[in-house]
Amino acid sequence: MKKIFLKVPGFKEFYLFVKEKIIYSLEKKKWNKLKKQSQIKLDLGSNKRGTNGFVTIDYMSGDIRHNLFNSLPLENSTVDYIYTSHTLEHFKFENILFIIKECNRVLKPGGKLKICVPNSRFYVESYLKRENFIKRKNWYGPAVTETGSHIDQLNYIAYLNGQHKFMFDEQNLTNIIKMCGFKEVSLRNFEEDLDLQERDYESIYALGVK
Repeated sequence: MKKIFLKVPGFKEFYLFVKEKIIYSLEKKKWNKLKKQSQIKLDLGSNKRGTNGFVTIDYMSGDIRHNLFNSLPLENSTVDYIYTSHTLEHFKFENILFIIKECNRVLKPGGKLKICVPNSRFYVESYLKRENFIKRKNWYGPAVTETGSHIDQLNYIAYLNGQHKFMFDEQNLTNIIKMCGFKEVSLRNFEEDLDLQERDYESIYALGVK
């Protein structure tokens, strides 16, 4: 039966169109419910259910499905707190600027944006020292380029088998947040109740206050 459907011209496109409309309708109800909350805390790019009052926003799953290439369907200055961890490196530079500017737009005055991303500087410094930053057995398998060279780790963090689009260090992360209109920007420490312990070894943490 499936093969017969796929032979019908335009069936796949029609199916995807209908699916998108259904998803949009369901997620719109969730956004409307979110707007009624007295406090709004968003976790962008997490595909898990939110905890500690956070509502997770992700393209594939999470509490609300939403493509971060698109504007957040929220009014200006309505969100209290935004967090994102190991997400921005999966976007191109212009998309990163768009996402962070959207965060600035929806946050209330004094609202906080907390960001966590991989620190590519760790990998670069290890390469220059002709060392490996971490044991290769701990790398994400599909992203490994095994040539026996120390530069393998730069290809790993820079591209991650096509999943990574941008590299961060402390300086460009804080500068980007400033470029997007945040008044107060600083690096921050690992927060046990917020950040992932298993990613701490390779992460940078930053704070932007609107």
